[in-house]
Amino acid sequence: MQSGQTSFESTLSNYIREVCRADLGAEVERALCRRWRDRSDVSAAEELIRGQRCLVAQTIRAYCRCGLPQDELISEAHIGLMRAACRFDPDRDVRFAAYAAWWVEAAVQDLIVRNWSRVTPTGLPPLRTDPAFTRTQQARPCPPKPWP
Repeated sequence: MQSGQTSFESTLSNYIREVCRADLGAEVERALCRRWRDRSDVSAAEELIRGQRCLVAQTIRAYCRCGLPQDELISEAHIGLMRAACRFDPDRDVRFAAYAAWWVEAAVQDLIVRNWSRVTPTGLPPLRTDPAFTRTQQARPCPPKPWP
């Protein structure tokens, strides 16, 4: 593990290296999307989603310090992929990965917003709420303004 890198980041880095080795390619993505849309072929949808694990890993890497468990972030990102697969139109001239990136990002951000009150960012000092601290801060007079 590199200095300054948490175990989560190192595990995620290894996962990204492992899953990003194979890219489906634009034509394979389009063919899988057409099979899913036209024939409701579940195996095509599964293969399409499995092929976008690199996108999931790279997206959740940006949110590794938000305080949520890694498995929740990955699960929510996969839900975003499923929504993208259901709404994607393979006849348009855009790759599924580009389309799905927005849905994955939106799903992860929605998870964070839903859990906002429970999320505590790591690396930030705790808020001081002890009564002695707040009283001294309130009692301290404002500094005098300097003469012009």
